[in-house]
Amino acid sequence: MIFILPLVQLCQWEIYAPFTFPVGDTVDSFPEMDDGSIILSYKEVVYQAYERKGVIRLECDKNMYPGKPSNFSEQVFADDSSQYSATFIPKCVCKGGFPDAPGGKSDPEEAEDSIQAVN
Repeated sequence: MIFILPLVQLCQWEIYAPFTFPVGDTVDSFPEMDDGSIILSYKEVVYQAYERKGVIRLECDKNMYPGKPSNFSEQVFADDSSQYSATFIPKCVCKGGFPDAPGGKSDPEEAEDSIQAVN
């Protein structure tokens, strides 16, 4: 039996079997926290009667380029669902941290203005 997966941005891959399962196909929210980190949350995806959700925490480290991802952890819930979480620490999350990118700003105040314009 062959399953066709929808386009996804994040998926679970079974290491002992050649299967992948969608975890996130649409971003649900990306609020900035009080500590300056950003929480990238994906809407829940139901596939084969199991609900999965992805959450990635983006943290600033001005010395980290291109970035350092942590391993994903899985939290399994009793209601046939899982949440997959990881942290990604790049300098581009920092205000003014990636001025060479298209549209990037080297001045932190200009970067803040750009962030506000997007929201």
